Amino acid sequence: MDYSKLSKEELIALLENRDAELYQTRKERDEALKKLEEVIEKKNVSRAKMFARKSEIRKNTFNEAEETKEKEENGSNKKGRKAGSKNFDYAYLESHVDETIYLEPEKVDESAKYIGEDVSYKISYIPGRYKITKIISKKYVSSNGKIYQVVKDDPFPHSICTASFVSQIMKDKFLLGIPYYRQAEYYYNEGIKISRQDLCNYQLRATEILEKYYQRLKYHLINNHAHVICADETTQKLVKEKKTGYVWVYLTSFYDNPIYVYEAALDRKAANAINFLKDYKGYLLTDAYPGYAKVSNVTNCYCWVHARRNFLDIIKGLDNKQKAVSKSQRMVDMIDELLHLEKKWRDNLISPNEIKNKRNSPDYLERLASIKNYLDNIDASPSSPLGKARDYMLKRWDSFINYLKDGHIEMTNNISERAVKPFVIARKNFLFSFTKNGADSSAIYFSIQQTARANGYDPGEFTEMLLNKLKPNFTDEEIDALMPWNIKNTRTNG
Repeated sequence: MDYSKLSKEELIALLENRDAELYQTRKERDEALKKLEEVIEKKNVSRAKMFARKSEIRKNTFNEAEETKEKEENGSNKKGRKAGSKNFDYAYLESHVDETIYLEPEKVDESAKYIGEDVSYKISYIPGRYKITKIISKKYVSSNGKIYQVVKDDPFPHSICTASFVSQIMKDKFLLGIPYYRQAEYYYNEGIKISRQDLCNYQLRATEILEKYYQRLKYHLINNHAHVICADETTQKLVKEKKTGYVWVYLTSFYDNPIYVYEAALDRKAANAINFLKDYKGYLLTDAYPGYAKVSNVTNCYCWVHARRNFLDIIKGLDNKQKAVSKSQRMVDMIDELLHLEKKWRDNLISPNEIKNKRNSPDYLERLASIKNYLDNIDASPSSPLGKARDYMLKRWDSFINYLKDGHIEMTNNISERAVKPFVIARKNFLFSFTKNGADSSAIYFSIQQTARANGYDPGEFTEMLLNKLKPNFTDEEIDALMPWNIKNTRTNG
C-alpha cells in the first residue's frame, strides 16, 4: 500500500485500526496463556492429591456428601441439571457400550405414532470391571394425545448410577477407606468423567433409600435378638461444629444373630447410651466408662481384658526375675487362666447353658474367689498404679462377675473393640467429618456393611441387593424379610 497517497485523516484511521487489531491479538494471547496456566495448575493439584501426605490435604475428605447436602440446602446450586452432570463424557459412554436395552411399551393403541425415544446410559459394577448399558426407551403417542413409554423402576433415576455402581463406591469408601476425590481420579483415568460431587450425590440418594432399613436394624437389636448388647465408642472430629464428636457402636454377642449398629453423636455424654438403650432390658457388656452405669434398665457387665490391661501396663519393662515376684504378674496369670477356659468353650461351640453351668461349678467359683481374695490383700497406695488397678476391680466387682448369670455374656468386650476398628481405620483415611448429618450417613453404611459381613455376606453385594429391592412404601414386615438372617445366603464370605 502506498501510504503517501493517503490523507492525514486516512493515516490516523489506519493506525487506530492497527492498534485495535494489536490490542485484540494481545488480549487473545493473554487469555490463552491464562487457560494454559489453569490446566497446568489443575494437573499439579491432581498430582498433589495423589501423592501428598494426608497432613498436606486441606479439603474435607471424610464425608464429602454432607458438604454437597449443605450447598443444596443453602440454595447455592442452580436449579436444573445436577451439579457435576455436565462432566459426563457421553461420547465415551457411547463408544464403550457393552449392552443396549430397548424398552417397548405394551398394548400401544393402533393409532399411536412413533415420536422418538429417550436415550440414557447406566454404569454397572461387575467384579473386576465396569459395564456400560445404553437404554433406549421408545415413545409413542395416540391420536388422543396419550403417551406410551416404558418407565423403568430405577432407584437412581436421571443419573448414570446403578445400585451395583453405588454399592461399590460405598464399599470403596467405608470399607477400604478411599475418599471420593481419589475415586474420582481413578474413574477419570479409566475414561469415566464422574466428579466428586456426583459421588456425593449418589451417597445422599442411597442414604435416603437405606434409612428405614437402618432403623429396623436398631429395632431388632433392642427388641428382638440380643441376650446381651456389647457397646463401645470412639472419637470423630466434626469440623462445622468445631468439636470432637463420637461414634457409638452397639452389637450382639457370640451366640445371637449378628447385628452391628453405629450411631453418631456430638459428645460422649451418658445421655447417648441412655437414649439408645431406653427400651432394652438385658445385659450390657462394656468397659467401665461411668456413662454406661447410668443406664438404669440394664445389668452392667464389665470387660475383664480392660482390667487385665491395668496390671499388664505395670509389668511392662520388668525382667523375668522381677515378674516372678510381681503381684501384677500374678493377677495377669490368674485372669489369663479364666480367659483360656472361655476361649476353649467358645471354640468348641459349647451351648450358653453349658457355659453357665461350667462357670458356676465349685472349681470355677473357687478360681474367682482366689482372685477376689488376692485383690483384697494387695497392700498398695490408692494413688499408685497397682492401687488404682486393684480398686478398679474391687469397686466394680459385682459388675465384673455378672457374666456368671448367662452363658451368652462373654468375659471380654473384645468384640466391640473389633467392631470399632473398621471405623478407626477409615477415620485415618477420611480425617474428619464435616457435619453431624454426614456422620449419620456414615453410621448407616457402617451398620449395614458390618452387619452383612458378620452374617457371611459380601458387603457390596448385600448393599446392592437392598438398593434394588427396598421401596419407599415398604412395611416393617417387608423390610424385615430382607434382614440377613431371613434370606438365604448363597455365598460365604470369610
